Amino acid sequence: MTTASAIALVSAALVAGCHVHPGNGDTVTGAIAGVVFTARDAYATQSSSGTPSPLPRTSSLVIVVTSVADGCASAPALRAGSTTVEVSITRQGGEPIPSGTYDADGGAQQGVTVTALVQRTDAACRLASFEASTAGTLSLEVVEPSHVSGSFSLTFPDGSVAGSFEAPFCQAGAEAGAIGPRDAAPEAAALCGP
Repeated sequence: MTTASAIALVSAALVAGCHVHPGNGDTVTGAIAGVVFTARDAYATQSSSGTPSPLPRTSSLVIVVTSVADGCASAPALRAGSTTVEVSITRQGGEPIPSGTYDADGGAQQGVTVTALVQRTDAACRLASFEASTAGTLSLEVVEPSHVSGSFSLTFPDGSVAGSFEAPFCQAGAEAGAIGPRDAAPEAAALCGP
């Protein structure tokens, strides 16, 4: 086996590991702005800030559930007509984020803050909506080195989503960063995939 073949095989295995297909415990229902949300992939990223940062140490866990079939592999690319729900969990002190049930309202609970965002793009890959949750809960059932699983029920100003997820950790997603209105800038069209 050549080095190029070995690299291609390892790359394909890493990308395949990012996908979570319906039927693997992922069931998400709901609608945002009257558009039904159909989850096709879920992945997670994690990070921690350390010293010598001037800011307090934190740990973060981000769960992304998206209508894009290859969400992890295509991060940070946008997809025309896609919907992405991102749930961010941050813990002060740098300790790992434990399993448990949390309010998704942006308020701190025992040093843990949970925020949820939803972003929809239109057929031209322009931002159609971007909203923060107004209420909801996140239940983390399993937090392991390879994946995170649980369920959520989230209310947004223009709709709601609820369901369960099984999300492997994804390096490409970690490098892509968080979703946000910046993704709707005119230059974002260059990142838009089919």
